[in-house]
Amino acid sequence: MMWFQVWHDRRYIKNSDDRRDSKITPVPGVTEYKNISYNKKYHKWGLLDVYKPEGKEKEVLPVLLIVHGGGLFYGTKETYHLYSRYLSSLGFTVVCYSYPLAPRKHYPNQLYYLDEVMSWIKNHQKEWAFDLDNVFLVGDSAGGYLSFNYAVADSNPSYRALYNLKMPLRVRGALLACSAFNHIVFFNKTDKTKRKIIFGNMTEVDPRLHTNDYVTKDICPLFIFTSEKDFLLEENLKEAEILKEKGIPFTFKKYTSKEGDKLEHVFHCNLALKEALECNQDQANFALAHLSKKRK
Repeated sequence: MMWFQVWHDRRYIKNSDDRRDSKITPVPGVTEYKNISYNKKYHKWGLLDVYKPEGKEKEVLPVLLIVHGGGLFYGTKETYHLYSRYLSSLGFTVVCYSYPLAPRKHYPNQLYYLDEVMSWIKNHQKEWAFDLDNVFLVGDSAGGYLSFNYAVADSNPSYRALYNLKMPLRVRGALLACSAFNHIVFFNKTDKTKRKIIFGNMTEVDPRLHTNDYVTKDICPLFIFTSEKDFLLEENLKEAEILKEKGIPFTFKKYTSKEGDKLEHVFHCNLALKEALECNQDQANFALAHLSKKRK
């Protein structure tokens, strides 16, 4: 029953993603390097892609590390191919990776895979001309959940110790799109099957599931955005209030369309929308505005 639910949900989401992407023309002027292994034991789930603007392949550029969404049970780097190309065209080296999914691997394994990719970036700086002082996490939905948790671990040794992460690089900033911030949004409290699929045997009292208890003013710059029809809109509004109450600086934006009902969850990946292009330019501008200010 568990695997049937996962198969059904994956198929439904992929069909939707494929329909969206079929209407998008890849942006020109970007060089792609595909299927590079960051951990061979994960096979196809341990591969990543690197994107560089044409003519700047050897130039040291800030890095956008895309952490894909999909509820921790769906998605690959291929789903974000067009999005990765577009962000790279705005002047960045983009790294986008796949990772092992639930239910084969429960959370927090996905946080360790992010840690491994950060190590890969550090260890391959000379080969790819990565700017190690300017590595930004770019996560949407469940990818935003991972990115936010990693950013909190980056800034709070107590939270980091709960996971025993290596944290080989500092996080320069986190761009969080239509993100989950609370583990509860992944499942209804009464849905034991979904809970088991994603979180295994973790319980409500596990401190790793209470990230907001560990957020401090030392966290990297945050750009949080959502949209008018995002099913996580209320979750994002609530998180903004929590951060505000804690005195945490952040940038927040809710994107709307003239129609008032066009921009759905992870709308920014639909590059056929002018609002998506505006949003992605905003992400680029946010990253560029926060370059090179090293934190201790």
